[in-house]
Amino acid sequence: DTYLEVYYSCGGAFFPNDDFEEGPQSQVTMGGLPARTELFIKWRDDFSSEGFDWEISLEPAEPGEGCWMAEAAVLGENSTPATDWGEFWYTFTMPSEANKKVVIETSKANLGIVYSGSCTNLSFITSGYLDIIATSLSADEQVFIKWVPFDQEQFSWNLSIDDILPGDDCENAAGANLGNNDLPATEQAEYWYTFTMPTESNKKLVVSSDANHFAEFF
Repeated sequence: DTYLEVYYSCGGAFFPNDDFEEGPQSQVTMGGLPARTELFIKWRDDFSSEGFDWEISLEPAEPGEGCWMAEAAVLGENSTPATDWGEFWYTFTMPSEANKKVVIETSKANLGIVYSGSCTNLSFITSGYLDIIATSLSADEQVFIKWVPFDQEQFSWNLSIDDILPGDDCENAAGANLGNNDLPATEQAEYWYTFTMPTESNKKLVVSSDANHFAEFF
């Protein structure tokens, strides 16, 4: 039972193995790597000390196959083609104006994952199905969107840029009052508030609602 990890640098970001029920025991596919990219390959076998054969092969990379082959996403409607490799990558640059959020909408429940950074150092922003809203992005920042279609069929999705509103994220938390507060209707799956404890010590904070929602504290 082998385990495979491919690293960009010693201790850096890596691509984990896929354990296939049929075919290769472990396999990593990395699309569109730049010329002369050095990779570090680590094999592990927890149940045997015997050696084994393994193979490296090079194949032409298709558009959208991997971060380096990410297609440019456009504002408005985008069409993701059917693929044989299980995922499709896009890239998009945030506008020059600050305090903007990315809104992704689709009618198919495929997994969408939003990253920032670079292909060798991706930073996870958010993920979801159908409707995805990504905040905490800077002006002119490059964004990567990875789709993982469940049926690998073609589907369409919409990309838009909206203003960040109070409550959209931690940095733009709305002010909460002692006593009753009114959480407005929102397309977001979450809504942020900030509250400052009084000057007296030894107080406990009690947050409650009759609605069936989940609250977290940071």
